[in-house]
Amino acid sequence: MELNAILKKEGISSIEQLSTLKVNIISNNIATKLCTAFPEHGFDKAILFANLSRLTMYLADIPDSLCMAKYFSENNFIYFNKNLDLNDLDTIALHECIHYLQEEQNPFGKVRRFGLATFGKNPVGIALNEAAVQLMAAEANGNKEDLVTYYNITLPSNSPTYYTLESVLLKQIAYFTGTYPLYHSTLFSNDIFKNTIINKTSKTLFNIIQNNFDKLVKLEDNLNELTIMLQNSDDNFTSLKTINKRIEIKKEEIFNLFLKTQNIIMTNCFNSEFKNIKTIAELRTFKAKLYNYQHLIGISPNYTFYKDFYCFTMNKLEEKEAYIQSHNYKQSISTAMVLFETNESIFHFMKTFFKKLFKLPSVNREKVDA
Repeated sequence: MELNAILKKEGISSIEQLSTLKVNIISNNIATKLCTAFPEHGFDKAILFANLSRLTMYLADIPDSLCMAKYFSENNFIYFNKNLDLNDLDTIALHECIHYLQEEQNPFGKVRRFGLATFGKNPVGIALNEAAVQLMAAEANGNKEDLVTYYNITLPSNSPTYYTLESVLLKQIAYFTGTYPLYHSTLFSNDIFKNTIINKTSKTLFNIIQNNFDKLVKLEDNLNELTIMLQNSDDNFTSLKTINKRIEIKKEEIFNLFLKTQNIIMTNCFNSEFKNIKTIAELRTFKAKLYNYQHLIGISPNYTFYKDFYCFTMNKLEEKEAYIQSHNYKQSISTAMVLFETNESIFHFMKTFFKKLFKLPSVNREKVDA
């Protein structure tokens, strides 16, 4: 598709090209931030600056008020919303520049991969990749973490404006995998992160996570469309009532999907680590990790899943501690003692406690500082 057709489709207009000097300033700032934040990934600042300065950048009218910038791989152009403060461009540009760096094309010049996302007949991992890129951008920009509330879920986030729910869930996953495989796969478009999750848990879990991220972003897009529809609607009472009802349904779906995904990550990842405890030292490390996990999760009134899971797991840890001690701390002891025998037992545990969520008060989309 030609550039003009792409811009028309996206509704981008009133375009002004940024000067070479401004592009160089933005590129230098971003190169500095990436090298400082992620030294373990082998960035060379001079090479990074040279690559980024090849980008062509524009100011433009972008119709979606929630979108501050758009990167187009067809021509390596970045369009910034004209409403932005010019001094903030390098902060907003970081997300789009990471997209530029992670782009991988096939021999015919078609994009086949962006970090964690693969393209082709059936693209997958797009939402997961957006969350990873935003996590990296927030970290490189030095965003401070704060408590925010969306959809009646209070959660810790350093990305309160973009992909907030997805970033929080991905940070929970990285708690078990480490950030290195996540960021390495995001930057260099490989399967290290995917394989790390699979090796630690299962391919089934990875697919569930990937699909749930896509569903979550789709629900949020649907909600945004309905919100715009409500704003542009006439004063017809029946029409307004119908749209508001649909909005509340979407909020409820987002609320439930986020907490369901969070619970899936929690149970499966801790179950996998529990299996591998062989010594008292490892058991104590696991206890600390389980306790500190509370600082990563989203919570809501009447949400008790973490507390229930914590109590359940601590009881299991007492049993395992007694087992280890009875075997005189031998490193070769059996690791057969697990939290859950099968995926079905995990599902049963989640179903028992997750049903409490349906008794929660109606959700509120408004974000507030906690």
